[in-house]
This record gives sequence, C-alpha cells and structure tokens, in this order.
Amino acid sequence: MLRHIFKLVWKRKLHHALLTLEILLAFVVIFAVAAIAVRNAQVYHQPIGMDYQDVWSVEIQRPDSQAVTADPDAVDLLRRTVGGLPEVESVGFLTFSPFDNSTMRTGFARADRSGQFDASTIQADVGAMRVLRVPIEEGRAFVDSDSATERLAVVNRSMAKRLFGDRSPLGLKICNNDDTVNLLRVVGVVDDFRPQGELESPTPFVIQRFVPGGRGDLRSMLLRLKPGVTRSFQERLEHTLKQVRPGWSFTVAPLTDKRAEHLREGLIPLIVAAVIGVFLLLMVAFGLFGVLWQNVWRRVPEMGLRRALGATEGQIYRQIVAEQMALSTLAVVLALALLVQIPITGAGRDMLNWSVFVGAALVSSLVIYLISLLCALYPGWRASRLHPTEALHYE
Repeated sequence: MLRHIFKLVWKRKLHHALLTLEILLAFVVIFAVAAIAVRNAQVYHQPIGMDYQDVWSVEIQRPDSQAVTADPDAVDLLRRTVGGLPEVESVGFLTFSPFDNSTMRTGFARADRSGQFDASTIQADVGAMRVLRVPIEEGRAFVDSDSATERLAVVNRSMAKRLFGDRSPLGLKICNNDDTVNLLRVVGVVDDFRPQGELESPTPFVIQRFVPGGRGDLRSMLLRLKPGVTRSFQERLEHTLKQVRPGWSFTVAPLTDKRAEHLREGLIPLIVAAVIGVFLLLMVAFGLFGVLWQNVWRRVPEMGLRRALGATEGQIYRQIVAEQMALSTLAVVLALALLVQIPITGAGRDMLNWSVFVGAALVSSLVIYLISLLCALYPGWRASRLHPTEALHYE
C-alpha cells in the first residue's frame, strides 16, 4: 500500500512541486520557532551558579557620573552602615547587578598570550561571592586575607577547559586584554555562572576580584537579607542610603523582581516569532486545503472508476489522506536534509546542537503532519462520498 502511494505521488511530482515547496517552507518556519523554544527550555533548566532568593540590589549613581569606587571611603561607609542593619546578613559589590541586561566581554588568553578569545566577565569584591552564594566546585572563592593588590579570578568550567584543556587551572595565570601587565591568578572554579539568569546561554565566564585603584567600577551593591524581611524594609533602607551620601542616587529592587522582569523581556522575541509562525501556518493551511480540494475534484473520474471497480468508501478516503501524508513526508525529508547540515558543520554552535536539532525536528514534523492530516480529512471524505455513476459522468 505505501509503495503504491509513494509511486502515485512520484508520478505526479511536477504537479505536486509547488505544494511540496510550500510544506517545506512551512517546516523551516516551524523548525526555527521550535529550535528557539527548545534551546530556551534547555538552558532554562541548567544551573545559573548563584542564589538570588532574599537578595536585593542597589544601583548606585553619582551625580557627577564619576566612578563609584573613586570614593573608596564612601563605598566602605556604605558597606559598614548597610551591613550593620539588623535585617541585612551580608553585603557585596559588583560591576553590575544580575538580571539587568548588562554584559561585559573582553579578550582572555594564557599567561604566554596564547589561545586568546573573548569571554564574559564581571568584577566583584569578596562580599559579592558570599551574597550570591556562588558554589565553588574546585579551589576557593575570594577571601579577606587575600593580598589587596594581587589580581585574582574565579572561572567557570567552560573557561577553564577552553584555556587549559583537562588540566586544573588552579594557580595558573591568565591574561586580560584590559590589563596585559598584571596577570590574573585563578583561585577557584565554578560549574557555571550566568548573571543574566535562566535564558542566558552558558558561555566562558571570568569573575575578577576588584582591586581598588584598578580599572573598572562597582556600581551595584547586593544585600542578602535575613529570611522573613518584607518590602516594608525598602523605605528604611533608602533613607539610610541617603543619609550616607545625600547627593547620590540609589535604586533598590529585589533580585526576584528583576528576574521576573528579565524573563518577561527575554520571552518577547519567542512570542513574536511564535505569532509570526502561527500566522504563516494558517496561511499555509488555507493554501494547502484549497490545493487539496482542487486536486480531489480534478480526480473525480479516477475516483469514480475506482469505485466502479469495487473500491470502498474507506479505501478512497484512506488513499487521499495517505497521499497527502506521503507528500508531507517528502517535504519533511528534504527540509531535514538541508537543516541537518547546521549541526553537522557546527555553524549553529550551542544554539543548534544535536539535542536542540532533534527536539525541533520532532516538534516541526508533528505539526506538519497534523496540519496535513486536518487539511486532507474533509477533501478525502467528500471524495469517498461520490457515487460511481455521478463520478463517471463528471466533467
């Protein structure tokens, strides 16, 4: 039966060419949307390397737009004053707050300047690692007893593997393009660190310990609050901050709120792509239904002859549906033959790895087959209901 169906489809290949192309393009559109969704779902369930619960961020802005750390006495006073509040468990400073859409990338290389590539980075003080409870897999985090002038770094596994392969990076030094004179010594390794949250793709990452007087700035203060602290604490916190530096601007927000807003913004491109994809699928479905309807009525004499030779209504119905599914299979195979080149060549990198490709291919195939089936049901039913005498006299 299947061999007969595919033979019928092949003999009418020129007639089915445009329909096959339409299904193929629809498959590609669905595949693109599905790949984005599968990739986001994949990275969403991976660890982000920090604990944001009960953590608030304070964005600091000086009125003269100078670096916050240009006034080390003010930074130290903020740390001691806020850290002394009974609701605050620990205080730390970062270049930028998690979930605020900020990124910083620069070139890194081994100590001999070999193997350079761009990686994400952030500067943090000792307290920031405690506030975010960054889980150290190997080595240690920054501690107060570290030399005030030595440049230290904690890297994630991806960064360590990229620079040193299977060797342990602990104690080894890396070069940063922002300061090629003073090398960074690696003291710890984390599994991963994604300050932009669950939708951020894992990437090589370097957490640099901030050295007073060096380059960079720490504009975000992070507070880990004790369990049970409510939003009513925000007013008193803002009042305390204004007392420390009346002319400075402070924006207070819980990281849970920033994460929720960041997730909403991150899902907007996926929603837009999904809406466009649904619209295109509706257009394809209407076009597919019209073409099938036309094809069925062109083949009315053929159906009448089959009925006169003894074919049942069910056989006619199954033939129409099976031919459409065979045509969809041909389009899907052609589309997959083209799309599989992306993971094979590595052009998609992590955005279209094999697991994403397989997931998107399954979802796309299911949607295409479902649309094809729905579009073929009514024309197939109408063809099966034709009386042999009526069909043979049809012109």
